[in-house]
Amino acid sequence: MPGPVFIAGENVDLRVTEREDVEFLQYGRSDPELRLPLVCTVPRTRDEMEEFYENRIASNGDDGRFIVCEKGDDEPIGEANLFRVEHDRGEVALWLVPEVHGEGYGTEVLSFLVECAFEEKGLHRVYNRIADFNDGSQRMVERFGFAEEGRLREHLFLDGEHRDEVVSGLLREEWDGRET
Repeated sequence: MPGPVFIAGENVDLRVTEREDVEFLQYGRSDPELRLPLVCTVPRTRDEMEEFYENRIASNGDDGRFIVCEKGDDEPIGEANLFRVEHDRGEVALWLVPEVHGEGYGTEVLSFLVECAFEEKGLHRVYNRIADFNDGSQRMVERFGFAEEGRLREHLFLDGEHRDEVVSGLLREEWDGRET
C-alpha cells in the first residue's frame, strides 16, 4: 500500500516513501536517462536499495523523503527530498520520470520542498547540487532565486568524463513573498 499523501498540490501529490517504493527508487538510479543527472554511476541491487531505505529513509526523522505522484494517482512519477537537515539548513533534490518532463511538475514539487524547509522546519537556507550538464534543473532553481554559490570543478566522473558540480543556495529572506 502506498504511503499517505503528505502534501497535496494542484497537479501533484507528495506521499510518504514506503518500503514498497524501493523498486521505483532503484529504477531512478538505474535508468540511463535518469541515473547520470542523478550522479548514479554504480548499479544498485534490490538489497542495496532496501538497505538505503532502512538507513537513509526510514531511520532519519529530520529528513523529508517523498514519492511524487500525479494528483489523485498512486503511481510514482518521481522522488523529492529535503535531506541533510542540520544546523538551520537542508539540501533539496528531486527527479521525475522523463515522460513528465516539461509539464511543470518539477516547479510545483520544488515549491513544496522550499516551503516545507522554510515554513515547516524554520530553516535559514536550502541548497542543492546539480551536475553542470543538467540545464533544465539549473534553469528551474534559478527561477526560484537560487544563486550559484560554487562550482566543484571536475568533481564528478560521469560517463567517461570529469564534470563540474554546481552548488546553489537560497536564503529564507530571498524566498519570503517570492512569486515563482
